[in-house]
Amino acid sequence: MKHLLLISSVFFLALASCGSEKNKSPYVIALGIAQDGGVPQAGCTKVCCKNRWMKSKKEIYVTSLGIVDPNSKEAWIIEASPDFPFQHKKLSADNEVKGLFITHAHMGHYTGLVHLGREAMGYKNMPLFVASKMANFLKNNGPWSQLVELENVNLNIIYPNKSLKLNKRLSIVPFQVPHRDEFSETVGFKIQGPKKNLIFIPDIDKWSRWGDDVLSIIKSNDFALLDGTFYDGEELPGRDMSEIPHPFIVESLDFFDSIKDEVQIHFIHINHTNPVLDSSSKQYKEVEKIIAILSRYENIFNDELDDYTEKIISTEPIGKDRKQKLDSRSRTIQGALKRLTHIENCAINALDSYEGRDLFYIDLTIYQAQVKQRIQSLK
Repeated sequence: MKHLLLISSVFFLALASCGSEKNKSPYVIALGIAQDGGVPQAGCTKVCCKNRWMKSKKEIYVTSLGIVDPNSKEAWIIEASPDFPFQHKKLSADNEVKGLFITHAHMGHYTGLVHLGREAMGYKNMPLFVASKMANFLKNNGPWSQLVELENVNLNIIYPNKSLKLNKRLSIVPFQVPHRDEFSETVGFKIQGPKKNLIFIPDIDKWSRWGDDVLSIIKSNDFALLDGTFYDGEELPGRDMSEIPHPFIVESLDFFDSIKDEVQIHFIHINHTNPVLDSSSKQYKEVEKIIAILSRYENIFNDELDDYTEKIISTEPIGKDRKQKLDSRSRTIQGALKRLTHIENCAINALDSYEGRDLFYIDLTIYQAQVKQRIQSLK
């Protein structure tokens, strides 16, 4: 099964670029993984929150993604969450933010737009990509309508299943999913890179309510970031869970069991009460065995490692039983790279414990020499 070792704060799906400085792969970074209210959540005095208050390294930002092309230094944000100021700062430190994408009109997904207004950033014509009902909601309801009127944002209508080209190497495809659509429709996004694809569905009612062939849609991607709001139906005693429908993680584990070896599945949009946020819980350990939980910051679909490995293999000396030798060498190299990834994750985790919430991403190019040295030692 394709899953990664879980680290409590940070883990990467691939090593940083092993290519030249002039040809780095685009990537996606998780700027937050929490449900709309964040972690800890307002008014929460339960065990799940009480040790997180006033401790920045234990706080978890609301779900948001960054799409980055390091060659052009362009970036795009999916979801303007309540933590938008921090997420925008981290993404814009080395890149120009070229636009925002919003999935729907629930508080954790669009309310960060308020920071673009004249009371804060006073932004001019930030490209804002939303579906038609979401656009109408923003245009006809304050304070969002003021953002449109003052041209803080420039509304762009996106259409289901119609691809939008971000630049020469990246494109994005919206698609509609069933959810509580009180104010707008709800969309997910498929992000297409040069070699790999990622699907992002932070909110959906239940997988069975989606009329399309869900399994085929999910497994057509390399990575899937899926709604993991609640672990099971017992998580919120006294609340009618039918009023806030989401696929429980225990349901998703069963539903995606048949394709778990074909796509890297990660849960996102995790509620503050969800026990998988506690690495000592039995629920965390159970999910860890099966499907990875997305950590706070994570680089995704950086595919130059594959190119580098192929190059090393293709330049191996040719001897007897060439194919068998190359296949064996390939497995050995991949195993070494996995061990190096584990070492890197441990180092990153230690740095995160020190730097806490200020950690954005670590430039792992310093490990390139170590990777090469390790591979050379295998020859």
